[in-house]
Amino acid sequence: MRHHDRLPLSVTRPVLACIAMSRCRHRASTEPRHITAKATSRVRGLRQSFGVYPRCTTNARSSRFHLPNGKVSYMRPSQRSAILEAALRVMNAAEGGDITLDAVAHEAGLTKPGLLYHFSNRDVLLAAIVDHAAANVENDMTATLGKPLENANATERLLSYLHVAAHGAAKRAEFIIWGQATYRPELTEPWTTRMGRWLELPDDLDAATRARLTTARLAADGLWGAQATGVFTLHGADLEAVVSSIRSLIEGTTP
Repeated sequence: MRHHDRLPLSVTRPVLACIAMSRCRHRASTEPRHITAKATSRVRGLRQSFGVYPRCTTNARSSRFHLPNGKVSYMRPSQRSAILEAALRVMNAAEGGDITLDAVAHEAGLTKPGLLYHFSNRDVLLAAIVDHAAANVENDMTATLGKPLENANATERLLSYLHVAAHGAAKRAEFIIWGQATYRPELTEPWTTRMGRWLELPDDLDAATRARLTTARLAADGLWGAQATGVFTLHGADLEAVVSSIRSLIEGTTP
């Protein structure tokens, strides 16, 4: 291969690291104990040399991630979640500013090549961040609902969403990501897929009920925005009164 045909180190280093660590783990599982110790030590050294500090796993059923060369490899779900939570902290600290690979890598305790080992480029990372943010909101709504989503009606689902919206300050980064995703169609899909399960209304609702629930959902959207951004934030009795009013609208009762 000619010099100018060689792949960049950002691609080759993580790939070579994964290959080398896999070989060491194979030896660790098949060789005598004194050789196993050497193989384990070698894996630790490879992690540091290649900037891949988190543990790499070859369990295909446990997790997966994208290598810089576009192929899919595997990682622990906890490691993926830790990186994405670090990205949310960066987003929160940046107050909606552009997120960079360097900033996320630093917050996650990785080198930049180590981050690229898990997410092949910034676009792949951003798509994962959007899906992770939507999953966080969905998990909170699921905990509030207290039963499987498929067993809940439209009223119960919207009440769960209202609960999250009322505590919007705790989901500030998620709200920022939601807003930014609307400017890029490829990033909107993960959000609409997850949230659509909760916010889309059944086709068989009458026009009046549909209008009432849609109005309540839009009110909850605005409440979340106010609580998350700190603009005209509500507190105490004012917050309780607004939440009660939206709840009455969802339930179809008189405030």
